Amino acid sequence: MIFFRMVLFPDGRAESGEDAAASDQASGFIRPLSLEFGRHPRGPRLRLNKEETMCRAAVLILAACLAQGSLGIGPLYSGREDVSGRRMSALLEKAARYCRRLDQAALDFICKEEIAEEIDHAWEWAAEKYFRVQRKEKNSYLYDIQFVRKNGIKKENRALLRRNGQAVLEKDRGAGVPRAIQVEYVLFGPVGLLGEAWQPLRRFRMTGEEESPDGERLVVVEARMRPGTVKGHSDGTAWIRESDGAVLKIEWDGTTAGGYEQIEERGRVFDAAPRLTAVTEYGLEKNGLRFPSRDVTEEAYLKNGKKPFIRSRTESRYTNYRFFTVETETDLGSSPS
Repeated sequence: MIFFRMVLFPDGRAESGEDAAASDQASGFIRPLSLEFGRHPRGPRLRLNKEETMCRAAVLILAACLAQGSLGIGPLYSGREDVSGRRMSALLEKAARYCRRLDQAALDFICKEEIAEEIDHAWEWAAEKYFRVQRKEKNSYLYDIQFVRKNGIKKENRALLRRNGQAVLEKDRGAGVPRAIQVEYVLFGPVGLLGEAWQPLRRFRMTGEEESPDGERLVVVEARMRPGTVKGHSDGTAWIRESDGAVLKIEWDGTTAGGYEQIEERGRVFDAAPRLTAVTEYGLEKNGLRFPSRDVTEEAYLKNGKKPFIRSRTESRYTNYRFFTVETETDLGSSPS
């Protein structure tokens, strides 16, 4: 169960939601995180795909869980030498229950996705000795998103309504567009980070506490894969509501992205240290589940202690939600209606 996907297309065609949903259903799993980096269209492309097959992941997860004697909630917390105190164990159990509710909920909703992206080609063009006056580009996109999940089958339809302020013809609304970063299935980010199947494979560390805008206590927890377990799955830090385990924000660790060596290679070309950051905020709540409100991903490079060079920054805002179905199980032993 890996549900977070981000696709970076600096100059290529972005995969549409319908294409992604079709390929996901055909292959039988949701691809976690796909990155595609490219240099200028005139230069060579560096392609990178962070996709650990579900078969390999399932084998490792099953082995880890069977070693503990069960796939249930209880055994997940046995023998955690790196988790201190009952508070952390209780918090992780709540988070696992929340992720299970999210993972198994029957959903039907629509929303708008407003995307603003900025790309600076200066360093790559300089490295290729390619001169062009207009080195920076800014783009905006407005999508209408319909998401349905019923009987375990997910379907996400994305229709591009406006591009750089211009209306898109209806016949072209399903076509992919070149984008620096594409984020899909961001709703299920908490499941891949804190879900019950992944918890035995991770180390957890409490790094702080905060208060939510509603005055509720949030515990900040860092989650990292244990050495020797599944590779190619992102680490991150989650802001977890202590009362019920709901996740309000995740800061993803870009250095753990599969194929990060390709970003490092670009850093070597630039003679700079790479930095990839991504933050997802879950600012809307419906029937006890948190829905994404904002996602920001930034690709930057640091050199000689100077101000970081930001090559690309993409911000997505999710607004105008309309819910038709949000049904969650109330008993872990039952199935959602």
